[in-house]
Order: sequence, then structure tokens, then C-alpha cells
Amino acid sequence: MFRALLSTGHIDGLLHGKEWHECALWLPGMMFFLISIYSGSKSLATLPLPVFLAMQNMALVFRATADLIFHQQIVTAYTYVMMMLTLCSGLAIAKTDPQFEPDGYFWMCVHIVSLGVFDIYTNLMKGRLKLRPTERLFCCYFYSVIVLAPCSYFLGDALEAATFPYLYFGQFYVGCILSGVLGMLMNLCAIRLHEANISHSFLDIATVQSIAKNHSKSDQNLDSTVSWASDKELPPGLKRHELQQDMIRLEMS
Repeated sequence: MFRALLSTGHIDGLLHGKEWHECALWLPGMMFFLISIYSGSKSLATLPLPVFLAMQNMALVFRATADLIFHQQIVTAYTYVMMMLTLCSGLAIAKTDPQFEPDGYFWMCVHIVSLGVFDIYTNLMKGRLKLRPTERLFCCYFYSVIVLAPCSYFLGDALEAATFPYLYFGQFYVGCILSGVLGMLMNLCAIRLHEANISHSFLDIATVQSIAKNHSKSDQNLDSTVSWASDKELPPGLKRHELQQDMIRLEMS
């Protein structure tokens, strides 16, 4: 997929001119990404999809806590209430689930913590990591393939796949492929939206700066024009402040 997007020009070149030590700084992020996708797949194997989606929202609490600790960004009362409702709903789901599976909820907790730590580490590395968001995403997927391919055998997941009831159904493989492709496209769309919001904010700042610069230039021209006319050159009965007011009226019209 990355090769196809590169050839069509939808994304720029990946890791061109980058040193290995720059990629090494992103190694903890790749590890947390790997833990999140592995624990998410393990929890989805036993938990229903609505339960998984409802509890995954608890990772947003980690992001808000990281903003509060590292950026001193105090959340609003509405955000605080929503986070408390998210935590309470997650705990209520775990307590009232009639098909409670300890293993599934354990891996769900690992998934939530790894996602939260991944967001915290990403915020900590802002300004120090020279990799673009698309390059970080590519490193995460590449690292996951390299590590999970041999580890699936040593962890026993490859052997357990032989007893999977849907192993010989074509829909299972189509779903796996679509899950990976759509997940990557969703991450790329999120990156594009984030970059578009940043560029829009920079555009607004540049517009305000240009307006302020033009306004300051007009004020300087007005002051120089008024100061050029000295008191000796003014007609009798005409004061300097009256001339300034007339010049301002002319410029406003």
C-alpha cells in the first residue's frame, strides 16, 4: 500500500536523507504501537465489538492527562465530565458483562495503556523527532511485520491458528486484508486532517500579520506626512491635531 501511494504521488518519499539514529529515537513508539495492535487483536478474539469500542475510548483519558502534565493545558468542565462518563461507562461494562472473560479484559487493559503511552511519547518527542508523521507510521507498520512474523510462532499464535474455526473461509482472509488496508488509510487520513488544520492555523496567523504590517506602514506614512508639515508652515488658525484628524478621515474614506 505504501508503495502504491508513493508511485501515485499521494505521499512523499519515505526516510529519504534520514539517519538511523533518528529512527532509533522512534523505537519506543514503534514498540508501543506493536503492543497496542497485538493486545487489541487478543482482546477482540474474546470481547464483543461494542464492548471493545466502548472501552477503547478510555485511551482519550491518557491523552488529556498528558496534556495536563506536560503542556499545563487545563481541560474544560465539559471535557472533564465527558472523561468521567467514559471511565464510569467502561467500569460499568466490565462489572455488568454477563459473558465476562478475564483474559479479554486483561488484554483490553493492555491495549488501552499502550495506546495512551503511545500518545504520551508522541507528544514528548515533538520538536526532537525529525521524522514526518507518514514516516513514523511507515516505521510502525514495518517494525510490526518484522517482529510479529517470528514472534507469532514462538508465542504459539501460529499453532493456535490451525484450530481457528474460520480458517478455511474466504471471508476471513478478505476481512483481514480489508482490516489492514482500511486501518492504514484511516491513519493516513487522520494525518492529512491534522496537517490541514495546522496549515490553516498558520495561514490565519500569516493573514493577521500581513494586515498588521500594512496597517503599521500606513500609520508610519501618516505620521511622517503630518510631521513634515511644521507649525511654521501651517496656515493661521489651523492646529496640528486638526490636520491629523483630516488626514485620518481622508485615509478612512
